Amino acid sequence: MAILTTGFNISQSGLTPDAVNISFSGMQLTVDAPAVSQGGITLAGGANADIVTTGASKSAFLYIINKSTSAGGSITIRDTANAFARLAPGEFAFFPVDVSTTINVLEVGSKSTDIEYCYFTKA
Repeated sequence: MAILTTGFNISQSGLTPDAVNISFSGMQLTVDAPAVSQGGITLAGGANADIVTTGASKSAFLYIINKSTSAGGSITIRDTANAFARLAPGEFAFFPVDVSTTINVLEVGSKSTDIEYCYFTKA
């Protein structure tokens, strides 16, 4: 087993009467070896690709980023039946993926979009 150490920080001021500051660090997630599978793909306009198919007995943590510049396209992240997130150029997501779930990405416009991803199998 391996340890995945994570952290997150988000803050804003000026939009609401109260400043927002959410921060944590050092959360440790236990993952199996091989702990990391990673890749990068370029989707043509309107194209889609499966990036994660978890095994029948293991869930995973997925990190995905739309590496395109502002001129690139947006992607929709979906499982077999439902779209549940959209990433514009420069945006990212990190979330758990349930057992036996396929994650598919779809370029929603007509531009070429660069995506990097990495998933960690839960122990």
